[in-house]
Amino acid sequence: MSSNKAPLVSVIIPTRNRAYILRSAIQSILWQTYKNLEIIIVDDNSTDSTRNVVENIAKDNHNIKYIRNDIHRGLPASRNIGLSYAKGNLIFFSEDDLILMPNTIEILVKTYSTLSKKYKVGAVAPRLILVSSTKYYFPLHECAKIIGYFNMLTGDHCANYDEETSHILLSEHPPATSLMPREIFNIVGTYYTGYKYNYLYEDSDLYYRILKHGFIMFYQPRAVAFHVSGNPGGCTVDTIKRYFANVYNLMIFDFRMFGVSAMPRIIVYVLKKIEKIRYINNPRNEFEKVSTIDEIGFKYSYVKLLMKYKFLFKDL
Repeated sequence: MSSNKAPLVSVIIPTRNRAYILRSAIQSILWQTYKNLEIIIVDDNSTDSTRNVVENIAKDNHNIKYIRNDIHRGLPASRNIGLSYAKGNLIFFSEDDLILMPNTIEILVKTYSTLSKKYKVGAVAPRLILVSSTKYYFPLHECAKIIGYFNMLTGDHCANYDEETSHILLSEHPPATSLMPREIFNIVGTYYTGYKYNYLYEDSDLYYRILKHGFIMFYQPRAVAFHVSGNPGGCTVDTIKRYFANVYNLMIFDFRMFGVSAMPRIIVYVLKKIEKIRYINNPRNEFEKVSTIDEIGFKYSYVKLLMKYKFLFKDL
């Protein structure tokens, strides 16, 4: 794809205290076959050598823009700050622990260009291969057919972004690292900054608003990235804080999306957490073990989604 005809893609990387892996994340973007890129690094007031890492790389790469927050503002706010500096018509929110294959962005842009001729596309997501000893994608059969979708009983989402298939799939809840048209933020707004600690659900909040505005999101398995998860720094917090952050952020999300009708969802979600509380000291088991409420809620949601998007499946 020649750069003079290709749309500018703004790659936004929020980061905090991950200088040790940030260099590899940036290099994987510089090595992309798609060349019409700008790279915006938003340093969320890091106390390590992040500034030196970025400035040393930027000496030889003038498409890198470095922004440093004067205080620790959090992941959603940092994404919004990066967006405010972005000049591209397409936005790719990357992460400081995400390593892209060389053709990832090129495949995503081509996929978006093709699909947007026929559909109202909100996002195109890559396949994320999880590199972690503590995390695990949901082992639910339905989560491999529709990549990432909402549990209608709780508002929670199925996090499964690694499905090796030859077909583009529907995604109701893509990973945070997706390619999106810039104009979508003018329609649905930017990231809500009220989520705390791990900042779980800030992407759910955005994607649900995108769905409510009638956009469709897709998963492109040929675009591959490696998510080197579980590293210190970033928005990682310890197990106990993560547990309470999950509950707090889910409550915020449900009330924002569903108002007072969110109460039954929150009650069911808390019951689900009680059911899984015995795994609180074993993060891997917390991901591997699927609660009964998950089983029921996701299967119910899956049937609903099939009915809603049945017009799509003949083309995917």
